[in-house]
Amino acid sequence: MRKKFAAQARLLLSVVLSLSLGLAGMPVQAIAETQAILAEQGAQQGQADNGSTAPESEATGESNDASQPQADSAGSQPAADASESEAEAEAPASDVAATDDPITVAQLKAALGQQPAEGDDQQQATLAAAIDAVIGSVNLGEDLTGYKPEDNRGLAINMGIVGYDTDLSAPCTGNAFLKMRETVNTFKAAAHAQMKQPLFLNGMAQPIFPFTTGAVEEDKYSNEDSDIIRYSVWVETNYDTDGDGKQDMVKAVVQLPRAAARGDYKAATIFEARPYISGCTPFGDISEVPGGEGYDMAKLHSKGQVHVPSSSTTTMGAAAKAKSSEWYYVSPYESGYDDQGNLTDPFMDYETLDWYDYYLCRGYAVVEAAGLGTRGSDGFETCGSDVEIDAFKCIIEWLHGDRQGFADREGTCQLPADWSNGNVGMTGRSYGGTTDFGLAQTGVEGLKTIVPVSGIASWYDYYNCQGTRTSDFPGDQLSSLAVYCAGRYIDRDDWGTIEKGYGNYLHQLQDDTLRGGSDYSDVWANRDYTVGNNNFKCPALVVHGLNDQNVTTKHFEMMYRSLKAAGVNTKLLLHQGAHMTPNSNNSYLVMTGDQSYDDVLNRWFSHYLYDVDNGAQDMPEVLAQSNLDANVWNAYDSYSTNTALKLGSSADRDTISLSSDYAGAGMTLDASSPDSWRPFHEKIANASSSSNATFVTPAFDQDVTIKGTVSVKFDVAFGEATGEKDDASPRSSAITPESDNMPVTAMLLDVSDQDFGAYDSTSSRWGKVPVQTLKANDYFMACGLDIIDVKQFSATPTKAKVIERGWVDLANPQSGFESQTASGSIKLEKGKYNSYTLYLQPNVYTVAQGHRLALVLLPYDQEYVSHDGTYTFDINAASVSASIPTNGFDGSLTASYLPTSGKPDNGNSGDNNGGNTNNGGATNDPNINNNPNHNEGGAEDETNVAASAKKGQAAKGTGLLPKTSDPTSLTACVALAGLGAGSVALGVRARRRRR
Repeated sequence: MRKKFAAQARLLLSVVLSLSLGLAGMPVQAIAETQAILAEQGAQQGQADNGSTAPESEATGESNDASQPQADSAGSQPAADASESEAEAEAPASDVAATDDPITVAQLKAALGQQPAEGDDQQQATLAAAIDAVIGSVNLGEDLTGYKPEDNRGLAINMGIVGYDTDLSAPCTGNAFLKMRETVNTFKAAAHAQMKQPLFLNGMAQPIFPFTTGAVEEDKYSNEDSDIIRYSVWVETNYDTDGDGKQDMVKAVVQLPRAAARGDYKAATIFEARPYISGCTPFGDISEVPGGEGYDMAKLHSKGQVHVPSSSTTTMGAAAKAKSSEWYYVSPYESGYDDQGNLTDPFMDYETLDWYDYYLCRGYAVVEAAGLGTRGSDGFETCGSDVEIDAFKCIIEWLHGDRQGFADREGTCQLPADWSNGNVGMTGRSYGGTTDFGLAQTGVEGLKTIVPVSGIASWYDYYNCQGTRTSDFPGDQLSSLAVYCAGRYIDRDDWGTIEKGYGNYLHQLQDDTLRGGSDYSDVWANRDYTVGNNNFKCPALVVHGLNDQNVTTKHFEMMYRSLKAAGVNTKLLLHQGAHMTPNSNNSYLVMTGDQSYDDVLNRWFSHYLYDVDNGAQDMPEVLAQSNLDANVWNAYDSYSTNTALKLGSSADRDTISLSSDYAGAGMTLDASSPDSWRPFHEKIANASSSSNATFVTPAFDQDVTIKGTVSVKFDVAFGEATGEKDDASPRSSAITPESDNMPVTAMLLDVSDQDFGAYDSTSSRWGKVPVQTLKANDYFMACGLDIIDVKQFSATPTKAKVIERGWVDLANPQSGFESQTASGSIKLEKGKYNSYTLYLQPNVYTVAQGHRLALVLLPYDQEYVSHDGTYTFDINAASVSASIPTNGFDGSLTASYLPTSGKPDNGNSGDNNGGNTNNGGATNDPNINNNPNHNEGGAEDETNVAASAKKGQAAKGTGLLPKTSDPTSLTACVALAGLGAGSVALGVRARRRRR
């Protein structure tokens, strides 16, 4: 009977996957014939193990319900196609009835072939008891799947049997039990199949693939013993950027389930392209890198000799020779050391090795690459350039079967992606999200979708904005980030082959960048993915933190505009965090409404990479976490809006004069300290000074949601500039200090007389929004992976919160929202007025009833840049206005200038009729959570140190450090880092600079 059932299950599973995935290319007629055969066999088959019936068909199309679990017709894969009547015929006499009546513990046990105890017939079975009993009865096998009894709830959530918020103490009905048993049997059949293929239930790929970590030192890892196969591949690119006469080779690390590697099925790929991951250098800028002899940028596109293989191998052949030192080693310049040079805090690369274990357990392959100029690859690291993007594109072409790969860097042994189904999805945070967008722009075949997280759309707007810099020199420059990511430096012999040429390239890149000042130039056009030959074809789920001041929120809107203009399906997922991923790289999880972030991506990738019909493509265009209550996620049909709050101004003077002498105004701040910048925000929101002009509205009489980019208009006349040229940002002599880098900053603030809860980062530019633990050890990732905490962003009490901010240079009045509009400066003339439209960083933010808006104009932004010297300018007070896009609200308000401390009363409100923001009957925002208790208060700052601490503990606690003369070993990394006093600071600096 067991043999017959196992054979039946394997055949059933193969049909299921053929129906859902199309992996075998089975024609519809063949599927129908096979289903008929299976139905006939099912009618002849007796009762399965443990007294459970053969799984039912999903032909009824019933939806999944938390209290009455059912196989999901949208994306679930049935393990049998028996009709309902046939399933009932097979049911044992002791089985429960298909009703909505609660069942007893006695019925539950009898239906599972267990002997009821005395009194069981008087006790109702709860959902929790039923889950434990049903999952326990099928013996999933800890040795196979890593599952333990305490994992039952998490497993049931994954299968769609219950939801995250289901009351497991509720009674279990007959229908709930039958569907639960059906689903679990489907899962078991797939998990125990001899020929494994991905299983989809509840619209998601299920964790049926056993997992083995690759984060172990070389002599303790073998692919022969691993459930996940890992190896390296080198893909030939289109250019010879390092000028060695050969086409550059770029390294990628491949991880995939053993079943895919051995040929059970063709796997889809999740690809992350992130230059940091192979290891970074100790350089914060290029001042210590020799160079300056000049470099012809056209040489980056030189062609070299192609590689001609003399042999070939397979995935398993390459895996047999792979060593874990290819992907797991100490990053010598990012680790921490004590004053004696002893390694105290190892930083292990590949940094992202374990970030996608969730997907490996569910049948996906994961490919990670650092790109040109990084450790293990050829070429120059060029920071966002077209050749960098093109090299990553070559890896996708290899996965799609359009380009050859090699088992060695020398290109002698050909290695195809023989396990790949050709479908690639990309995700990654920061630089990893940037490459997603850059590659989508190429239109490369095989790239089916992208999920960029806090990615850069245009590198110009990462370092500048509307003609002014938003980063300090020299540490925050393209050349600085390029050399920081140039991991070839770790292997000093390899570095020696490119040191001179690459040094010349870096210095030329810096010179070319500085020659244009803060204006848009060819350097930036080469790294602007929103312009040029845009071939966006793949759908995108764009993820961004609404409090991200590292990669500012303008980038998600630039991505959105470009993708929508190309006609591709585009969604936005906007959370209240800063520069982070909602699953925090598996150290903790922030829920996305009633589902986890991993669930959202699982459904998205399952739909676009495995063609699962789960409705992922129809999710709301915008999911935005509420700033009033982080437990609320608001859904919007569109990000675009045709309604706005028009903000006018009134003042008791015609001209407002401002100076960048913050010290003289008593307005200096320490951007790294909330104790400094929070009081600064409250100060500028409630009074003007010689360094800020503040306009404040009356209190709102209803909640109003801002959605999009606020534009601020004003006329300004340059006054004078004193002091030396700004040493923090040296520019070409072609640009005078009087006409470059003299910004005007605008901030729009939410202001209240009482403290209210705001999601603010722990430091102005680089910090994290604090989180608090909601449920410890609650989120189940499966297959023996860590069960992690569920956390939520924590609000901090304040009386003023910056909603949006932006910057424009006085010499760039023509600049607009798009990067390329800042392509030219004017020479300023003292006393001559120019008109400006300044675009703030977008947000989705609800201003609560009773709060006011403050529009503040200032010189340079102390929270972003430093500035030597002093400059002044005059504002035409009557010219100040703003257009604030809203969600369904049309109205107008007058903001009154505050010369000193004080608040305008509702009588001085211009054309807003005494402060009534309804303005003629505009309806309330239907998506607003009207929570009167907006003051959630503060919480302990639990910023994300778990990931680095965990890696350090693993390395120290399990002897994972290599004991060889390799430069990534303990001994060699100590020697290379030039250890001694100050070494710890070096490691900390490097770790902090990762984006």
